[in-house]
Amino acid sequence: MDREVISIEVIRIVLQCLQNTVELGIRDRLTDIPGWSSIIYVMVIAEIEGRFQIELSSDDLFDVETIGDLVDLIGKNMSHVCKY
Repeated sequence: MDREVISIEVIRIVLQCLQNTVELGIRDRLTDIPGWSSIIYVMVIAEIEGRFQIELSSDDLFDVETIGDLVDLIGKNMSHVCKY
């Protein structure tokens, strides 16, 4: 799955969890998104882990500041998943 497809899906998940229709891009800081909170963050991560069938470590999530950082982390974790 390429970065653009992951980006679109992450933005869709964020908007769904926020129940919002603001315009978002990969450079947007998560904490600057209207309505963002730690509860929304947990919801977004749970949705992402389910959608992409990955598990994100809290150490990696600590460094996530933007939607793009989250997209990159997903891509990194997906590349470690064995495909048989």
